Amino acid sequence: MAAVQTKPISNHRFSTFFWDEHDRGVDLITDRLRTARQTCQDIKNLYKARANIEEEYGQRLLKLSQFSINTDGQGSFADALSNIPSAIETTGRAHLDLAQQIQHHLERPLDDFLSEQRELKKTQSNQIDNARQLKNLHQNNVARL
Repeated sequence: MAAVQTKPISNHRFSTFFWDEHDRGVDLITDRLRTARQTCQDIKNLYKARANIEEEYGQRLLKLSQFSINTDGQGSFADALSNIPSAIETTGRAHLDLAQQIQHHLERPLDDFLSEQRELKKTQSNQIDNARQLKNLHQNNVARL
């Protein structure tokens, strides 16, 4: 009997292994799903880190907007100086809003998707294992004849 291939099969096509005597077609699909799951997890972690950065930056800007600026000057320069804290506050709130949007529209849906995939994988894995056991049982029965 030929030795089972030990190098990763992720570079191959499913059609190459579909009728393989070692049933590596399912392993190929499982490997690709595992890689896709890891990619989704990496993207989710990236979104989470980005949201944390935006939130921290927004909070720091809001804190900075509390500093008072001496506006004893006259004319347009005094007007410009008096607008700086409100502009910084607006920018800070925009960063906090962006952090929330990243969490609600990107990170959470991706986390929900990963959870759904985890549950589907459990169900499919059980069905595949049962099918493999049944196939092996039938192969053993035929080999005995």
